Order: sequence, then C-alpha cells, then structure tokens
Amino acid sequence: MTGTLGEVNYPMHLHLGDLATSGASVAALLTPLAGKTGKSETILTHLADETQATYSNLIKLSACIKIHLSDTGPEKDIVIAAGNVGVAAFALNKGSRLGVATCQSN
Repeated sequence: MTGTLGEVNYPMHLHLGDLATSGASVAALLTPLAGKTGKSETILTHLADETQATYSNLIKLSACIKIHLSDTGPEKDIVIAAGNVGVAAFALNKGSRLGVATCQSN
C-alpha cells in the first residue's frame, strides 16, 4: 500500500462476509500493515473458530480484508483500505460499487 506513515502500524483483519456486511465478525487477526513499507505478511494456519486456513477453505469463504486507521479509540472504525476475498470477491457484478460497513469492535 502506498501513502502510509513511517512508524505507524495499521491493524488488519479478515472479516466474515463481504465489505458491506455490517458488524462483520473477525475471522482472523492479520499482521498489522507497516507504515514504513506499506506491507503486511501473515502466515495463517487457523481462523478464529479453529477452522484450518487452507487455500481450499479460504477460497470458499465469503470474507473481506479491512485495514483500519487504528486499533483503539474512534479511529478503529475508520477503514482506510479493504477488499473482498474468497467467494465474496466474485459475487459482485463488474463495475458495481459496494459500501464498506463498520466492523464488529471489541
């Protein structure tokens, strides 16, 4: 990702449901995106419900990844980048627009 700030780490989550799913549950916490590099890498072995995170299971999952501005305070609900993954990535008509809903916060 470009445009991120130096020492800031941006929390990333894999959420169940597509981008528009309101109150989407967190399926997995991902490694925060490093502001210095604009990159994040996570080795994902299991989801929050203990489902094994195999490629086959992940492509069947209707989910999305959201990158948040912060993990605390009012900025935790600000999504700075997001994208659908698994079957959710193919559920939309090409060229259509989808709103991004807030996530389930703890």
